[in-house]
Amino acid sequence: MAEIYVNPETGEVYQQNDTITRPVLGRTFERIAAEGANILYEDTDLMKAFVKDLQDMGGNITEEDMLKYT
Repeated sequence: MAEIYVNPETGEVYQQNDTITRPVLGRTFERIAAEGANILYEDTDLMKAFVKDLQDMGGNITEEDMLKYT
């Protein structure tokens, strides 16, 4: 979450008009664009990381949920 809210150059929370970059999110979007959206619903490292991130934030979605999605 710090990547989203904290400026790594200053260690402070981003302020209005600050420029925010999200390289991990950018790489995720590039991969989805190249490999297709189904990559989130197959047994891939991206799906596992997605589920872990959601669970780390209190979500209850599981890898099984993602694999069963239609």
